[in-house]
Amino acid sequence: MSKVTGSNVMGYVFLDGIYKPVVCATSLSMSFDTELLKTSRVGNNGYATFIGAEHSISATLSGIVTLQQVNSVAFPDLRALQKARTEILFRYQRTDADANVYADEWMALIKNTSDEASTDGMNTFTATLQGTGGITVIFTPTPINTGGKVIDFNYIATGGETFFSDPELIGRDIVGAFKSQNYRVILSGTPVNQETKYTSASGRFDWPIALDPGEHVLIQYQEI
Repeated sequence: MSKVTGSNVMGYVFLDGIYKPVVCATSLSMSFDTELLKTSRVGNNGYATFIGAEHSISATLSGIVTLQQVNSVAFPDLRALQKARTEILFRYQRTDADANVYADEWMALIKNTSDEASTDGMNTFTATLQGTGGITVIFTPTPINTGGKVIDFNYIATGGETFFSDPELIGRDIVGAFKSQNYRVILSGTPVNQETKYTSASGRFDWPIALDPGEHVLIQYQEI
């Protein structure tokens, strides 16, 4: 059993072709509700019966106000999206210690943004999102070889590269790939959004956008 810690629950907004994390959101909550319609009448042996009707989705994010973060969504971005009444694709994602990912994706409108500050504290914000339409549930457990040891491979980017390779990564059973978040590992095609392509024969990982100088990449693989 692998648990999910609060620090591994993230909110993302899909903008400019990539999923951007909502930065410095120290508290996130999501609610998926179903309206119930009562079908019983008086005399039903004293028990009420219901049927499910409409679903509704909402989320609340709160944290510390930050400004000018690259490839991320901060409080000013949320306020601008709200002002423009922009419908956004929002992802609420949980990742456990074994790199299993469980995420909910849905279109949303930003219903409320607020911030407050005190002279002896931080400027904090709260944003409320209201879902519109359906929800997509993403859950793809990573197969784990219980008899194999998980090894960490760390890579520090020089900046500008869209791929790297290493002999240590050749022919490995890849468990996960992480930068600022968990990336889905594909074995063919072109990686997009939150994907990275692994070529087993060369130990190469291709990324959808160039790495930043000093950016840390963690690759986890199993000994077979």
